[in-house]
Amino acid sequence: MAKACQQVLDDPYLLLLILEQLLGEHVPLASAVRVNTLWFNEGTNVLWYQPPAAALVAITAGRRQLYADKVVRFKVYRDESDSHYNLGDVRFPRLRYFFAAPFDSDRGQH
Repeated sequence: MAKACQQVLDDPYLLLLILEQLLGEHVPLASAVRVNTLWFNEGTNVLWYQPPAAALVAITAGRRQLYADKVVRFKVYRDESDSHYNLGDVRFPRLRYFFAAPFDSDRGQH
């Protein structure tokens, strides 16, 4: 049984399915990414799929690209408009959706 369990936890796709179940529970997911390199890679893909702009800006410049590489959806609201100045050298290779809200009231609608 231990071997089967290990195979599940070593499979990136199955691990991703498990980690996605922890998405609403930030503390367990943040702890899970500290288990090993595979868990870090898959867990941060879940955590950084659609981050708030402020979270990405808060990361030190030297590590910011590591997390930007994982972003698929990115929204910037008017009250975060200064964020783009801090992201000038950051690339988003996986980005598929970008939304810039002209009004703070759009926050709950998209």
